Amino acid sequence: MNAYAVEIQASTGYEFKSQTFTIVVDAPKGYDQAERRGIRRAIERAAEWNAEHPEAITPRLTDTSAYRVVSIRTHVDDVAVAPATPVVAGQHGATLVVAVDLNALLDALGQQTKR
Repeated sequence: MNAYAVEIQASTGYEFKSQTFTIVVDAPKGYDQAERRGIRRAIERAAEWNAEHPEAITPRLTDTSAYRVVSIRTHVDDVAVAPATPVVAGQHGATLVVAVDLNALLDALGQQTKR
């Protein structure tokens, strides 16, 4: 799995904003590389936005200290997941059952299934 969804939080220069945004990056060497590439892509996007909006009063920051990674998740496209069916809460709480088509998941991950 080489694709990662990197959730990033931008800074205003004084504090980090409450909103985050997600960038999907290709990182064959894992999470550390995904973090670096996610921040690098966020800086590139900020520079592109600044170039497109030269009249902006507050340009977006374009240095590494202006962004931090909140989370990194493996990114899988086109995985069909059945909607969860709620179960009435019992004495020990509720149970959540999630059904996933394993063959579709493995195909999306690029692995061969043994038959």
